Formats: sequence, structure tokens, C-alpha cells
Amino acid sequence: MERLGFGSVYNKFNGQDIHWLENILTLSPGVHKLFNTLQLYFEHMGRENTYNIVCIQESNAGLQKEVTFTTPDAKKYPLPLPKLLAIHATCCIIARASSAIVNGLCVFGSKLML
Repeated sequence: MERLGFGSVYNKFNGQDIHWLENILTLSPGVHKLFNTLQLYFEHMGRENTYNIVCIQESNAGLQKEVTFTTPDAKKYPLPLPKLLAIHATCCIIARASSAIVNGLCVFGSKLML
């Protein structure tokens, strides 16, 4: 992350601030698994807080095509940071391009990410 210019984001993830609101998404268990195993990401569409839902896994039936994040109070309940969603999307794309995703599981070296 530091080599990509995101050292401050990396440092924030290593502390107790990992659960800051800008880093939280509420997802169904199946969608969470896809997101967590780098098979699903949000691609910014150019409209404010609106993203394409991109699922690398073939069986993405039932997923909507796009989402617009909203909040009743941006100060009290901030939306996910676009930079964090972009970093996650980049990780998904790199994992897919490097064949790190095998049979729906993300594998880096000898580590299996669930």
C-alpha cells in the first residue's frame, strides 16, 4: 500500500480505527463473502456516490447492476470513502489478472483468504 502511495490508509487499517464509518459496508452474507474474497467490487460510474457492482464470479445472478450510496446525515453517518472502494477494486482486478483467484477463493502464495 505504501508503494502505491496509500501509506496513510494502510496505517489506519493497522490501528483500532479500522472500524471507522467510512470503511464500513453493510452487505448480505453471500455478497460479503464475494467482497471479502476479492470477487466483487464497486466501480465508480462518474455520478456522485453511484457505482457499478462488478462480480468476477460467473454466478452473479440476483445482484443488481448498480448502487447509489445515500445517508440521512453525512456528518453523523458518512458514506464509504471512494478512495477505499477504488483500492479494493484495484486489488480485485490485480488478483484476477494474476490468477490469484482459484475456484472462487483468493490465494496469495501459501495463504488462503476466506
